[in-house]
Parts: sequence; structure tokens; C-alpha cells
Amino acid sequence: MLVALAFVGTAGAAPAQEIPPPARELVLGISTSTPLLADGNGTRVRSGLAPVVAAHLVAVRGLPGDMYAGVTVRGARSSLSLRDDGERWNGGSVWQVDVMADATWRRGPFSLTGAIGATWLRAARRVRPLEHARVLPTGEIGVGIRRTGSPWGARLGLQAYTLPVHGGQGGGVMRAIIGIAHGL
Repeated sequence: MLVALAFVGTAGAAPAQEIPPPARELVLGISTSTPLLADGNGTRVRSGLAPVVAAHLVAVRGLPGDMYAGVTVRGARSSLSLRDDGERWNGGSVWQVDVMADATWRRGPFSLTGAIGATWLRAARRVRPLEHARVLPTGEIGVGIRRTGSPWGARLGLQAYTLPVHGGQGGGVMRAIIGIAHGL
């Protein structure tokens, strides 16, 4: 309701001059994901909450419909927990690095982003399904908000990729990332 009142209050105001998004942006945040592996026998490999650092570069401005295109590079390191037959133990840690091309549509302080690219996963220990480094295709959708003229903003993204497991069957992983962005 507060959002609706804010829009009603500006309905008769003169349109503000649009300020382009920052050319470079640093994002600090946190992520969580669905299990990396969950089978019918009760085995589960899960990554914990992970601090996230990302850099975003706007590569192309002035696309039709308030759109721009860019590139994001993001890194995270989280702990791994394993569970099997009611037992739990520490699986070490896992690194995840994402490189994605994105397109963003912006209207006022709000933005909607779609991205495709690759994610690299590497566990510190030999833990299935991460016994070897993996490069996987990934996709992401996200929303953002940035007050006009401010270098600060917030982002929320939902990333998806498939992590192949032994036997050729894939396991879908969903990852949520929330962060504070600062334009440079």
C-alpha cells in the first residue's frame, strides 16, 4: 500500500530527467541454494550461506525500451554439509564463480534483468558431485531498485543450473542471491 501511495503522490508531477545506470557496479551480498545433490537414499550435499562479491560492467547503453546490456563476474565461497543415513558431517568448502552476459530493462528506480552464462564449481575436498571442477551453463533472472541519482541500490537474483551426477542424471540447483550494489 505504501508503494501505491508513493506512485499516486507523483502522478501529477513533471517527469524527472532519467539518469543512466552506473557504468560499473560492485555488489556485496549473500547467497543460499537448494541441495547440490539429493537422492532417494537420503544422501544430501548442501552448500551453506555464502558471502558473494560481484562486479558488473554496462557494455551497451541506449538499447530500445530503456534497456542496456552488460557483463557480470561473481564469486562466492561456502561450506559444504553432507548427510547420509541420519549422519551429518562437514564436507569442506566449495567455490563458485559465475560469468554472465545480461540484458536489463529499467523503469524509474526499478530494473529487471535476465542473464545467461557459465558457472564454475570446485570443492576443496573430493565430494560428489564436485569431485572435479565443473563448468556448467547457467541462467538468472533478477530485480533491482536504485533511487534516482544515488550510487546505492539493492539486487535480488534467482540463478538456475543443472549439476550432473554419476549415472548421467542431472540435478537442478536453484540459488538465491541478495546484495547491496554501489555504482562506481
